[in-house]
Amino acid sequence: MGKQYRATAEANSRNPQDWGRAMAWAMSDLSTQALADDSHERLFGEDLVLRVDPTEQGVGITLTWDAPEGLERTDTGAIPMGPGHARDDDEVADPEEGAAHPT
Repeated sequence: MGKQYRATAEANSRNPQDWGRAMAWAMSDLSTQALADDSHERLFGEDLVLRVDPTEQGVGITLTWDAPEGLERTDTGAIPMGPGHARDDDEVADPEEGAAHPT
């Protein structure tokens, strides 16, 4: 098993129809912790665990994701996506190529 990521947010109501914003905050926090920009698609097809705990005012919403073994964040925060997940824009042009340089 790889690394586990967890994020929690609180809803100020105990009615399930009022939990959407807290769930969205937890999802956003979880993806920020675990994934680099634009790699949120890495969560597609993955199982997330949702836990709801009562609090004084409402409920705590906790989302947990167990990243698959071998998927480590790099120093830039990116998780290698592996074969079959290539994007068309993966090739980046050299920013220095053709650039005007002061003399």
